[in-house]
Amino acid sequence: MLIVIACLVTILLFCVLVIANNKMFGNPITDYFNLFLVCIVGYMVVFFPLHIAYFSLAVRNLLTIYFSVWVLLISSFIGRNLKPRKQKLEVINISLLEKIIWPYLILGILANVIYLWPYGSYQRYLDYSLDLRVGNFLIYNRFSFLQPFGDIFYVSSLFFLGLEFHKHSKKNLFGLLLSVYLEILILIANRGRMSFISFLAVMLISTVNIVFARKKIFKVILVFVIFLTFISLTEEISNAMGRGAPTDPVAIIVEGTYFITNNIINVFRLPKELFRRGLDVFFPFVFLLPSRIWEGKLGMKTVSEQNTFFLEGAYKGQSGVTGELPVDLISFCYYEFGILGFMIVGIIAGMIIGYFIRKIRHLPTKAFQAIFKMYFFIQFILRSFLVADPANLITRFFGIIVFFVVYKGFKVLYLLKQRSHSRTKYYRGAPF
Repeated sequence: MLIVIACLVTILLFCVLVIANNKMFGNPITDYFNLFLVCIVGYMVVFFPLHIAYFSLAVRNLLTIYFSVWVLLISSFIGRNLKPRKQKLEVINISLLEKIIWPYLILGILANVIYLWPYGSYQRYLDYSLDLRVGNFLIYNRFSFLQPFGDIFYVSSLFFLGLEFHKHSKKNLFGLLLSVYLEILILIANRGRMSFISFLAVMLISTVNIVFARKKIFKVILVFVIFLTFISLTEEISNAMGRGAPTDPVAIIVEGTYFITNNIINVFRLPKELFRRGLDVFFPFVFLLPSRIWEGKLGMKTVSEQNTFFLEGAYKGQSGVTGELPVDLISFCYYEFGILGFMIVGIIAGMIIGYFIRKIRHLPTKAFQAIFKMYFFIQFILRSFLVADPANLITRFFGIIVFFVVYKGFKVLYLLKQRSHSRTKYYRGAPF
């Protein structure tokens, strides 16, 4: 009975917040930051108390949690509207994109072939992947630093989808199908339920937004049907990946996000010596380096590893601990700066969101804008609320980072070639 009431309250609250948000900020379907406000407020009001009832918890800090979340949201809104006066945003050249997307995809294929080499084959890696996930390193892989390159297939799928909508061709369609196939293989091997569902959600909802751009009501209904379908298939996806899951849809959400409540309940008793003092906020790109450098030589631990040690008394793979307890956005703020973290991290997160929203608006076509809006909304905004560890964030966006490095490199070479060609024409025509 409690579950049914919680579902009804959640739906009612969501509708009220959508209407209020629409009047205050504009259409929340097109402004994903405002939609995030709706989701996080709805979650905060409904699911925190539901967690308490579900797991018989007594939360003395409930008002502190609510106050902290509101500070975080308001700070994020302020940060989002802070932008430099002179901000030059570059538009991606589609003709150059068509030239580099295949070398970019081939780079991902080569990196993954080398990464799988020590395991012998994809099938053998699939057999070992569950042990790798829980921290049992049965085979030493000196190419483990290449694992994040699997995200190239995800990003390739997005760009090929955009190119296919821009200009239909057999080459673009083949690239799209190949990228999607390789990404699904990687996701199955890594056994990540959230990653698998988010990838399918981005691809399907983006396609719906593009195809039915003018049929707004039908589009909303179809997206809602897709969402319900994913919820209903969660158990099958979990079983297919060798991971169990509850059958009750509400129980899936509650149990899957219970770690947030558990983190927050415990983080307020965090000893001051465990505060990160902004390490993950100011130096996130250190996690681009292989772990043998930042962990082995520099002795760094991710905030999720530290959270696991704090709550479980051991790191993943030690003393029977078979999973890592990720740090949600609220707990991450407290880990970094204590109470001030909700304001500091909120402003910085808002600035990042504002920058990428403006960046997405400079993409060359409406199709690309729709695709990367959904990608950024799910991968950064929604998933960062659940897992805010910058090391995990770098992994989620590794393919995008590599893409812009490749794009910039090809663009420099292209400009040098153009200058060389123009100089050659000048000298040939010059009188001597």
